[in-house]
Amino acid sequence: MSLLVSKGALQTFGSTGANTRSSTTALQSLNATHAVIALIAVAAILHVVAAGAVGLGNDESYTVANARIISLSYVDYPPLHVWLVGVWASITHSEAPLVMRLPFIAFFAGSTWLMYALTALLFGQRSGFWAALTFNIAPVYAIAHSSWVLPDGPLTFFMLAGAFLIARQVWNADSYRYEFANWIGIGLLTGIGLLTKYHEAFLVAGTFAFLLSFRAGRRLLYTPGPWLAVVIAFVIFLPVLYWNATHGWVGLFFQSARLTKHTGPSATRVIANVGEQAAYLSPWLFVPLALVLYQALRQGPRSQKTWYLAMLACGPILFFTGASFFAKGLPHWSMPGWLFAFPLLGYRLSNWEQLRSRTVHRLVSVSIMLTVFLLAAFIGETRYGWITGNATMRSAEHNPTLDLLDWRDVGVAIQERHLIDPSTPAIAGTSWMTAGKLNYVLGRNVPVLCLCADPQQFRFLHDPGTFAGQNVIVVQTPWQYAHDAAVLRKSFGSLELLPPVILERHGNPALKLIILRGKRFETVARQGAQT
Repeated sequence: MSLLVSKGALQTFGSTGANTRSSTTALQSLNATHAVIALIAVAAILHVVAAGAVGLGNDESYTVANARIISLSYVDYPPLHVWLVGVWASITHSEAPLVMRLPFIAFFAGSTWLMYALTALLFGQRSGFWAALTFNIAPVYAIAHSSWVLPDGPLTFFMLAGAFLIARQVWNADSYRYEFANWIGIGLLTGIGLLTKYHEAFLVAGTFAFLLSFRAGRRLLYTPGPWLAVVIAFVIFLPVLYWNATHGWVGLFFQSARLTKHTGPSATRVIANVGEQAAYLSPWLFVPLALVLYQALRQGPRSQKTWYLAMLACGPILFFTGASFFAKGLPHWSMPGWLFAFPLLGYRLSNWEQLRSRTVHRLVSVSIMLTVFLLAAFIGETRYGWITGNATMRSAEHNPTLDLLDWRDVGVAIQERHLIDPSTPAIAGTSWMTAGKLNYVLGRNVPVLCLCADPQQFRFLHDPGTFAGQNVIVVQTPWQYAHDAAVLRKSFGSLELLPPVILERHGNPALKLIILRGKRFETVARQGAQT
């Protein structure tokens, strides 16, 4: 992603060997900081370009539509990033993909700086540069968590910020002058992180595991500072608990069900989950990240700084990878753990560079070029269908880039065909993803229902019972229609198949949407459609 920046930085680092030790250290420190600033600037420009090139994905559309109604929490996640979207949309008077993604691009820029600052505090500025650079070329961060409207980007920022303040408290003597304020800051950041995603709890657990593992850390736990931070974080998190308590704990049950709804142990699922994590991070980064994390665990508390990062990393990685033995998990659930392996990798790269600088520089340059190629291929396929071309329709069910296809033409077709009228007042999808897309393009003017087994946040938007006896327009993909047609027939008096809507990208048909008029809507009690 940052090929020009990295080459310049590598040349700068490589040219300092002729200087004295003191001047070399000063020059490297200055150049590392400048290189990271340049990295942030170049990456931000690329993220802005990419953000404007594709439509909102399924999760993003669902989030932006949910943000029109401010709530203390939501079924799928705590509320902070939804609040951010809602406030930002009100300020800008726009829900365009690029506009909605700008705050998340800013969060990632801040995360890159925090990655540098955390690593530099622990291991030095050159290590910080390497950590920031490798962080920016991991596909999950370079593509998704750097700009998409997801809770993961803000979560990354708050976890790194909290980890930085904790490290400064433990290892920076100057921080003890401001110990009280520092712990207040840790508590605030942790609480805000919990408002973003429940994964923030792993930062608390990892920190306590680390402090318990050595004598000075245990002494620190006898002081009021850490407990003050916990109390502050808990108070900030109270709105989420209150909302769940007044809504049948639906949000917490939703998250726990994702780890328990599939029964039966499976080692194959664990292997597949590890492979998916490797794909998210890229194999050329996953292997060294896993290696340096293993080394940190093997060294244990003898090396306190690497042990600190290992304790922060292990919680999410071990918990969610292990949980996949019992239930199918998603690879991005473990990413908040891998986040803290990047400082370890930055530290090792700075050491390896001193021994074999040319080899390290070449390997990193190849990694950058591979990531840039993957990014270009992904954006090209998403925007233009470069890879699948005219075959996109035939592979639509298994083409993840179609998640980012713009659905505005659906709204245009429904309006031009006059499908919504007094006898047909609502529109529905049979999965939260389809309903989320529809809610984004139509939901301000047309009630959108989710006729699915688990309607998620849609259960609080509109009561389907109010539409009993009326007609409802149902929009489905072909594979959803094949799966759900029998269930829909039980929910309506009859179904009328209408002309489909063909979504295009760059002039080529990309996705066919089945349009049905469900007549005399009866009940949602029998809904069992795909979620």
